[in-house]
Amino acid sequence: MTRQDIATALKVDASIVSRYIEYLILNSQQYVDDMAKKTLPFMYQKSIECINEVLKECGHIYDQKDTVPPLVRLSALRLVKDCNDALFELTANGPSVLPVKKIKEKAGAIGLVDRSNDSNSDSNNFMI
Repeated sequence: MTRQDIATALKVDASIVSRYIEYLILNSQQYVDDMAKKTLPFMYQKSIECINEVLKECGHIYDQKDTVPPLVRLSALRLVKDCNDALFELTANGPSVLPVKKIKEKAGAIGLVDRSNDSNSDSNNFMI
């Protein structure tokens, strides 16, 4: 159903339908942003706790020299490396995602960033 179809069915002007749709989209985006801000710290904490549990279990597996085959012990070491990489990624880059997104949105609103590439690229295309 198009905006014009909705306007016709409601017997209102299409511009009113467009304004309401824009309003609903903005409210939805604000809701998602608010939820992300509220749940992000919890999700980071849970992710870090989970990675730490995996690291402990890998340590137990690696320490069992007599009962665990060498390839399994090596796999545990590989998992330790992967967990440490993920932990570093979480702590180094994770918390900055939302503020960077907000800055890009504000820069786009005032014309400092080319907004046409937002969905296809993570790079900043500053217009100078």
